[in-house]
Amino acid sequence: MNVAGAGIGGFVTAMLIIICLTPFLIVLVLRKLGFYQSFLNKIIIVVLYIISYGLLLTAEYILFKTFKSALTGAFVGFFVYILISLYILYVFQKFIKNNFKVARWIYAITTLLMLLIIYIFSMPEERIKNQLLEKQVANALGLKFINRDSLYQSNTIRIVNDTIVGYYEGLYNSDNEFVYKCFFAQSIKTKVFKIKINVYEPTWEHSENLINYKDGCIYIGGTGHGYLARKIYPDQTEEQFFQSPNQNPSLIQNRIVYRNKVIIGGAEEVFSIFDEKTKKLILERKGICFNNLIDNKLVYLVQQENSSTITCIDLQNLTTIWEHKMPRIFLSALNTPQNSDNLVYNGTDIAISVCGKLTLLNIEKGSVDLEYPLSDSLTILGRISLDNYQCYVSNRLNVDCINIKTKKLAWRAFNANLFGSYKTHIIALSLDGKYYLIINKETGKIESKILKSSDRDLIFLGGYVLIYSPKYTSLYQ
Repeated sequence: MNVAGAGIGGFVTAMLIIICLTPFLIVLVLRKLGFYQSFLNKIIIVVLYIISYGLLLTAEYILFKTFKSALTGAFVGFFVYILISLYILYVFQKFIKNNFKVARWIYAITTLLMLLIIYIFSMPEERIKNQLLEKQVANALGLKFINRDSLYQSNTIRIVNDTIVGYYEGLYNSDNEFVYKCFFAQSIKTKVFKIKINVYEPTWEHSENLINYKDGCIYIGGTGHGYLARKIYPDQTEEQFFQSPNQNPSLIQNRIVYRNKVIIGGAEEVFSIFDEKTKKLILERKGICFNNLIDNKLVYLVQQENSSTITCIDLQNLTTIWEHKMPRIFLSALNTPQNSDNLVYNGTDIAISVCGKLTLLNIEKGSVDLEYPLSDSLTILGRISLDNYQCYVSNRLNVDCINIKTKKLAWRAFNANLFGSYKTHIIALSLDGKYYLIINKETGKIESKILKSSDRDLIFLGGYVLIYSPKYTSLYQ
């Protein structure tokens, strides 16, 4: 317990309660002066009694909002409240002709209300909201609970086959630096940690979006000297490899593995292909890789002065399969090829939303299978969801569903922005960003409207969903 906080909390509560006694000081003065016999004055006294209790409750509310960590102080204040309110009760029953039964019921109800407020305000508001959100999302999407852990709160979480991999930053020191960090790989089925490495070094560096797990070891980004990757063993020893003079390790944004080849790319618009066994550089090209590996094909974006080129190469023999030119695409921190929502694949086509139109390119030939005009002509990559015969895309203020075969609009959800997709549902955001809209893929009907609890509630990882809360995160499927 925080002793100092408890003392301050108790003092503040006592002061607030004393202030709340002001109405009854007025009552006592009226009594001494003899202005309490009339029926009107008795009504005024009852009203003052109710106001005093309301002020007492408000005092406790102020305490909890001001001293969230000083629960001891809050309970000290509560006992002060009990003592003073007993005196208020005594005074009040004098003015209702000694009808102590009525006064006792009023006292009991207000005391129970006080205890309820202590319980509510001892639980963070965000946690209450998120518990409700978790239940609503799970019911709306038909999710099955898998596990709950504070380690899942990391924004580096990845699913690798049947393993959940992540990097967690925990405790702080006096300089507001992280002093506890943890790399972990946990079996989704058994909940057993395959590896868990605790690191107590504030200066430990890592590349968040490169974290991976293989052969009992954690793989992360390199630390310098041109090394782009590190392998951390369970005993915390490490090995650095994949060296390139043309890439900065701190700017690496994706790491893709295809058989014995590893593709590493970053914000410098260069990607490198290494031999996984020999660790030697095989090929290096200008371009920014999309984070999606499609069979043996790698798709990347090359920026020219006035145009952009989407290129597909065969990773087996490292030859170019096709190229597709389009107007120059504007890339920002949130709209990059590394965002897997910006390029999706349904077995035949890849879909890209940019430059005022939705484009479907045949993955084998690069030919255009569909072009659908959008109202928004901004030259940035937009989120898309795609299944076998329908494509879902944000279209200015709405979410459109386009039938791939007929090339026509199947349905439109108004006043919504595409957020994600899970099995039979589209998840959208209301235009004010306050609600999740759960939309049926077949009908376009909004089946649920769920209040968001924060800016970071849901993460979709393939067939899994992470639902965040202040102290832990839940994994569903």
